[in-house]
Amino acid sequence: MQKRQKIEPRPESSTKKKMLERIESYKKLTRPIMRKYQEKGVLFKVDAEQSVKKITTQINNLISD
Repeated sequence: MQKRQKIEPRPESSTKKKMLERIESYKKLTRPIMRKYQEKGVLFKVDAEQSVKKITTQINNLISD
């Protein structure tokens, strides 16, 4: 998150406290949803550190199978 903050500043994550709050929110709200879809076998992970072209190709490959 700190790396992304430098590239894409977000006022809501500008302090350590706010960043920790966002992480806690993620743990409470997003993780349970991800687990649900993972259990159903429909959760796919994409490496977002790649180029847009590579990400797009990976997503297209996942949804076309």
